[in-house]
Amino acid sequence: MKLSTAWTQRPKRYGNAILTAPRYDLEAARSQIGIQAVADARWGDARPRAESENAAAAPPLPTVGASVDSGLFKYIRTVPPGSAGLVALGLDAGVLAHSAGIRLGFPDLRVVDGSDRQIPYIVEQASEPLSLDVSQLVAQAAGFITGG
Repeated sequence: MKLSTAWTQRPKRYGNAILTAPRYDLEAARSQIGIQAVADARWGDARPRAESENAAAAPPLPTVGASVDSGLFKYIRTVPPGSAGLVALGLDAGVLAHSAGIRLGFPDLRVVDGSDRQIPYIVEQASEPLSLDVSQLVAQAAGFITGG
């Protein structure tokens, strides 16, 4: 995972810059609407739906996204293998410590497959607190400090 600020450099305004901003003040437009001239909506007679009116099946959702260069990320974790489909994955203390975090929606977190294609994910905040074994964290920190 690499902390990135590229997402903050996107333009914040869309459309034609010389046009005035739209106004959605319906109360101010009340005198211009002429509601008396608008026909009342009403239900029509019930009828069977024709086959051509049925909605087509939605295309399947993509299971992989665009490729990303995982070499650009400073921190990388290996995800344990699992079955295809929805998988719950807890974020460890290292991910939480080095990421922009939940407040910004983890903009710097990516899940990629072996071919560096992004895998779609949903972040869900668990209601239970994160419990950590402090002695294990101390041992890991010592390994990082000594290069082991």
